Amino acid sequence: MVTAIVLVTTERERVKEAARAMLGIDGVTEAYSVTGPYETW
Repeated sequence: MVTAIVLVTTERERVKEAARAMLGIDGVTEAYSVTGPYETW
């Protein structure tokens, strides 16, 4: 299994649309929304 973190910037009203699109990619099983300042470590 491969785990990847992909940061996507989108307009607030398109967050669900973006998540659905990512989940439509073969092999993608989960998508999470993060808002505001964030750190990846």
